[in-house]
Amino acid sequence: MLSVAVSGLCPFGFTLALLTLSGCAAAPTATDTVAAPPDFCLVLTYHPARGAGNIGLRQPAHFVVEADGTLRAAVGPGVDPGLMPPVTARLSPPQRDRLWNLVRDARLVDPDPKLEAGDPRPPFPLLQPLSSGLSTTVMAHGRTHRHATPAPLNPGQAALLRFMVELRGG
Repeated sequence: MLSVAVSGLCPFGFTLALLTLSGCAAAPTATDTVAAPPDFCLVLTYHPARGAGNIGLRQPAHFVVEADGTLRAAVGPGVDPGLMPPVTARLSPPQRDRLWNLVRDARLVDPDPKLEAGDPRPPFPLLQPLSSGLSTTVMAHGRTHRHATPAPLNPGQAALLRFMVELRGG
């Protein structure tokens, strides 16, 4: 019995025993690297605002990352989010993991793992298509997260967009 085994310990030893036995893991933070879920997919559409060159992308862009790591991208005038862009790269597992972490850091997925798959409540308000800004659809853990951010983007979203441009090859 645990109470008998630790009853002879001094208060410090008892506390140490409890800490050792508890083994609780802290929830991941924005700085922790977390492996991308196997069903992770991302659809990202960017419409630049005037003077939005600080992100490194001055043209509209549409990116699709499939669960197998296939990256599809279209950049330039006439980008249509309704069309599937051509394949431009295959992401390595470390690239997929980094992308997943950037999506998490940009707060584009609900970090609460207690929400059940299929919960009809979206974690963010669904907005109308934007004339400038970032629209994302993230699928992971059996859930779909949709988010739209008018320009200017927050630092996490800007970092995500820069990484997408880097993965495409500039």
